[in-house]
Amino acid sequence: VPTPLRTGAAVHKFSAKRKVWQERFACLADGKGAQKEFRWSSDLKGRSVVGRGARALAVRDLTRVSFGGELLPADRRPPSHPWCCFGLWAHHRSYFFWTPVELDAEAFVVGLSMLAPSSVVPTISRQDVRLYRGRQKL
Repeated sequence: VPTPLRTGAAVHKFSAKRKVWQERFACLADGKGAQKEFRWSSDLKGRSVVGRGARALAVRDLTRVSFGGELLPADRRPPSHPWCCFGLWAHHRSYFFWTPVELDAEAFVVGLSMLAPSSVVPTISRQDVRLYRGRQKL
């Protein structure tokens, strides 16, 4: 079954430098050796997630996967659907992504938490994400 994590999806990444949400294409890709990488690119058609302009975060470097926009200051939260925001934390920095498509956000959060080192990142289930999303909508 194709999932946004495997096939890729359009997301918005928060630019810490410019303080704006920028549209990107993101997916899980093979990295060096047998390592998996979460990659994103400004090419929204997904052709360059393996090219020079693509950015990558090795899944083994994840220290935390979080969901929800409340981790960001109020003026930097997504324009809508804050429950579709997710953060990826590594040793050196954090990255925040947002998509208006609930199932895409769910796939990224659950999939990346399952692939990350279990000794560091607790696994987040679909039920956890759906419960959080339901509470936020109330």
